Amino acid sequence: ELEKGKEMLSKCKQSGKDFSEEKLLEFVEGNLEKRKLHVKYLNAVKLGKNAIESMQKKSKSYKEELLVHTQQAVDWNKAAMCCREMKDAGLEFNIKLRFSKVEDRKKKLKAKAPSLPNGVALNPTATYGVGWLRGKSVIIRLGVDRPGAEMTVPKE
Repeated sequence: ELEKGKEMLSKCKQSGKDFSEEKLLEFVEGNLEKRKLHVKYLNAVKLGKNAIESMQKKSKSYKEELLVHTQQAVDWNKAAMCCREMKDAGLEFNIKLRFSKVEDRKKKLKAKAPSLPNGVALNPTATYGVGWLRGKSVIIRLGVDRPGAEMTVPKE
């Protein structure tokens, strides 16, 4: 390294330009100072990068935890379930919660139709007579006298 430096110095002297040792030392010292500042900058960037990465990890773990709690709330909602803390609080203050009744009904419905595909729920249904439906104006008239209507009767 020393030999290489001497060789570069002799090349500078041979070029014919005004290269004094003082100017060369100033140039080297200036570049060393710039390098020190750049190293400080790079260290600051590295610290910032590490801080950002740690915050991203915290954020990711928080999102995962939030997703678990949200999924649990959705599952409870679908099953009309009440969490244990609410049930305990109701018992402690001797309050009857409606969640329990709804939850029991949902369990009975699920037991009646266990062959339903995942995601399919039983919706409430009701049967009403034709007279009641006509009285509530749900239907107006029945029959073939309506234009374009065809009535088919299954053959036995």
